[in-house]
Amino acid sequence: MADNNGGAVAIKGFNFQTMAVIFFIVNNIDDDKFSAYVESEEDFTLDKNGYKSYVQVKARKLSLKLLLKTALKDSGDIEPSILEKNLSSADDGEFLIYTKELAAKDLKSMIKKSDIFVNEEDVYVFSEEQKKSIVDAFKKDGFGESLIKNLNNSRLFVSKFGDSLKDSQRYLIGLMSEKKIDITGDRAKMALNELFFLVHKKAEYLVQKGYEKDDYEKKKLTSDELKSIFKKAESRSFFYKFVEDTNYSTLFKDKVTKIRNEIFNEYYVERKMLNTIFDSQKLDFDCPNQDLINKMKLELDSDKDKFDNCDKYVKVSLIIDYISERAVQS
Repeated sequence: MADNNGGAVAIKGFNFQTMAVIFFIVNNIDDDKFSAYVESEEDFTLDKNGYKSYVQVKARKLSLKLLLKTALKDSGDIEPSILEKNLSSADDGEFLIYTKELAAKDLKSMIKKSDIFVNEEDVYVFSEEQKKSIVDAFKKDGFGESLIKNLNNSRLFVSKFGDSLKDSQRYLIGLMSEKKIDITGDRAKMALNELFFLVHKKAEYLVQKGYEKDDYEKKKLTSDELKSIFKKAESRSFFYKFVEDTNYSTLFKDKVTKIRNEIFNEYYVERKMLNTIFDSQKLDFDCPNQDLINKMKLELDSDKDKFDNCDKYVKVSLIIDYISERAVQS
């Protein structure tokens, strides 16, 4: 019987890679100089004030032997090993292999080292004895001095979670708590979902010949983008609680909540109009939720040209979304 698991394995591997990116994002969320590039020189590239780390992700158990394993191409050329490919990513910077697991014997011989992207106890470098065997392998395969030079900046990181989404989510939510990120209610899962979507979106951008610099920047996740996601998660949580505290019927609440997920696809222009209308106004958050909604809805009802395609459910959803954003910013 044919093995039909190839697709599932590929998806699982990419999910593991995505969660690895998110791990570094959460670790560096408070650093304004941090950014990440997805599917760039390597699986992803970390940047902190110009200092880069080129990260290759492997969702399996590795050993020093596997890191150095080469293959012979049909052309007769040698297919570089995992380590050789990683060290060939750039001329300088840091070269990191992020793996699901590393053979205990090899890990025991490695040395823990500090790193600006993760905690000190999490990163490993090769021992002098290991470096010698690696250099010998490089020379045997005919690779140049540049790889040997980059070997001094080589790092290995053993993942804190397995390759299941449930496993990684549980760990990352705990890490978010350590970083003093608000994870009450569903905020943590919302933020992870937003990050997951954003990483995939950045990965899809193609770097085209002649436009390399511009296209490369499209793959960039900035500190501001990342912080806005956690704010957005907080805003969503506020939205749901605000809806529940109204006296609308259950059916009405369900429709309003469902529309909120469609706002930035179907009602983006109308939602931006609320900023123009209400940003200069003081909102009375002390009055009952229903009263605040009704007062704001009167202004939307009076402007039929701009909100003609919005029924009462859409208007209420737009209003509560705006209130939520204002509330978490105050």
